[in-house]
Amino acid sequence: MKIDLFAMPAVPATLEERARLRPVGRSTERYQMMLEELRHLCIMADELGIDAFSTTEHHFHTEGNELSVNPILLFADFAARTKRILMMPMSIVMTVATPIRVAEDVASLDQLTKGRVAVAFARGYQKRWMQVLGQGGTTATGMGDAADRANRERFDEGMEILEKAWKEDAFEYRGKHFQVPYPYEQGIEGW
Repeated sequence: MKIDLFAMPAVPATLEERARLRPVGRSTERYQMMLEELRHLCIMADELGIDAFSTTEHHFHTEGNELSVNPILLFADFAARTKRILMMPMSIVMTVATPIRVAEDVASLDQLTKGRVAVAFARGYQKRWMQVLGQGGTTATGMGDAADRANRERFDEGMEILEKAWKEDAFEYRGKHFQVPYPYEQGIEGW
């Protein structure tokens, strides 16, 4: 059996402190406390023989819950402090990301950790940040509506590109949302 320690990053504060320090998620002091707690959990899990450590990706949670804005950067920090535990960001929201960049970032993390990376990908469901970060044409998943179908379409394209980037030395891709190279017809001028 494999064990994954899944941590939901939250700024430490009592209910009274959350009300008094509102928005507590913007407090540098409290954010640093949260980072130290996450580091401690990951290091302890590594020492105890836990197989993997995971967190989510969420943005703009100024109330201080589910505050994990850059999983790859966070896990690079954790990996530098541990020896064997698998770094497992869960999940990178592909519908608001550039797939080539995600492929590079995850591959870089895998190199930095010497192969201690596993990753999950998501479509994203929280409008509070999806609609801001997804200005390139996606919104949060819905209930089978047009926005949900567009989100799925963008996710599928992104995953296809990510897999090609990891598996092929060179490739071309022409989809509805992404093109490689861009622009696809003209290619990259001045190469």
